[in-house]
Amino acid sequence: MNEIEAIQNQILQAKEIRWIKQHKFKREHKSTIISFKFNIPSWPKNSNEIEKAFKKSRFGFCSYMKNNHQELTFLEQNETILGPEVFFLAKGDPEKVKKLSIKFEESYTVGRLLDIDVLGPHSDQHIERGTKRKCYLCDKIAIHCMREENHTPIELRLFFDTLLKNFVKE
Repeated sequence: MNEIEAIQNQILQAKEIRWIKQHKFKREHKSTIISFKFNIPSWPKNSNEIEKAFKKSRFGFCSYMKNNHQELTFLEQNETILGPEVFFLAKGDPEKVKKLSIKFEESYTVGRLLDIDVLGPHSDQHIERGTKRKCYLCDKIAIHCMREENHTPIELRLFFDTLLKNFVKE
């Protein structure tokens, strides 16, 4: 196994572990689970600046949810090969939780960089956003840009790093 295959294997393992944790939390608490993380292009996915921005974003998300009368309970935070992630328990209707999460992603300074998944207590799948996300760099649907390789990893990472750097300074 070469280095790229080893990293790809670690990525798949980290995603599988995240999925298992979400379902474990759902079974234990019989409630809606939120997985809160950055959608980080390229490498590295962990750094001091990423951690600062993540903490600030996590705090912003918790404040936003509280201001919208949505109770959250912290479950766990991890650092993985995919970057930082945190899990919350949410009381109430999972569809409402997802709608609030989408509004936060769409209004927060670095919300476009966030990936907030909501798993309802009676579902095996995350609640979908309903609309496809736009590319960081152009107005096309992000998944199409990724598949068509319209932008280099360097272009995407430069956008990400610049946005985070400015956000951490705020």
